[in-house]
Amino acid sequence: MIAIFAGTGDGREIIEKLLDKNISIVVFTATDYGKSLIRKDINIKIYAKPMEIKEMAEIFVMERIKTIIDATHPYAVTISENLIRISQLMKIRYMRYERARLVKRGQDECMFFKKYEEMVGYLMTKIGHILLTTGSNHLSIFTENLERERLYARILPLPSVIQKSIDLGLKPKNIIAMEGPFSTELNKALINDYKIAYLVTKDSGEIGGVQEKMDAAKETGCELLVLERPFLNYGEVYNHIEDIVNRSLY
Repeated sequence: MIAIFAGTGDGREIIEKLLDKNISIVVFTATDYGKSLIRKDINIKIYAKPMEIKEMAEIFVMERIKTIIDATHPYAVTISENLIRISQLMKIRYMRYERARLVKRGQDECMFFKKYEEMVGYLMTKIGHILLTTGSNHLSIFTENLERERLYARILPLPSVIQKSIDLGLKPKNIIAMEGPFSTELNKALINDYKIAYLVTKDSGEIGGVQEKMDAAKETGCELLVLERPFLNYGEVYNHIEDIVNRSLY
């Protein structure tokens, strides 16, 4: 049995291609929302909640997992580290889908940071509005250290995420609850309408809409602040969905 950890659109595409081949799979997502995005099929079983290593290992035994496909977000290092550890302890094959990077050092409109705290330190020395497009998980780092009136957070339009943003001190007018993908023109409109001077992003690859952010920043003169991808030695890595799907069947 194949276990797929799917926290992205890439993961859902891998699931679709395996189901099209009538392969039975077990899928893990962190939320019910993630579960709702996955196709219903007789060949799929879904676990939708965060799990510790022990619980995952118990499910792997129960489901007779022989292969793990890690299609989580490029910045979800903790879950990938846990999966690598489990695969080594239980002698289960581990395969990583890694989407291509888009942002390269040396691009004039970009600044790179290894940690959010470094971004905050830089922004504390600047003036101007900030558009946060990195989700809600690390929003508190910005709200606790920067003037909240400067911050505009683009987040998923889920009640729990919106409430979290409000609890962190953001006013409704500073919350942009939208689900992507976002075009260059929409990014430009938000930058211009909210008078954004700094756009904070991750290098989430093509599917993460990074190119559209880069183009919008360049065309508007907005400065792009990029959180560098963390390094992790994944081992068996694939950069093309067809490759990981086909190789997982061997």
